[in-house]
Amino acid sequence: MYQLAVKSHFCAAHHLRGHPTCGTTHGHTFFYEICLSGEKLDKLGMLVDFVEVKSVLKVLETDWLDHTNLNDKTPFQKVNPTAENLSSFIYKYLKNIFINYMGIGVVEVKSVTVWESPECAVTYSEE
Repeated sequence: MYQLAVKSHFCAAHHLRGHPTCGTTHGHTFFYEICLSGEKLDKLGMLVDFVEVKSVLKVLETDWLDHTNLNDKTPFQKVNPTAENLSSFIYKYLKNIFINYMGIGVVEVKSVTVWESPECAVTYSEE
């Protein structure tokens, strides 16, 4: 089994409804890491080309996350955009993309870790 990890980041604002101190709008530079796994390599000997993974993350960041107020996004209008809910959202978004990558077999998302600060992170997986 091969495992591949890619890190990225985005800047966004949010507020946590019902939280005593984080209830006001504030911003973070969120860092995150995705871990993909699979058993088969492509003809070049890669599980997934890092360039391809980064291009998928760029779309995710541009279309959904970067320089937004997360509370305005559909997934977070009813649930708080916590690091927990962000990691779950990113996981499920990527799972649909990497479930069958380029006909070489199953490439699955193993986990997504989101750091709200350098000291605080949450990891989501379906295991």
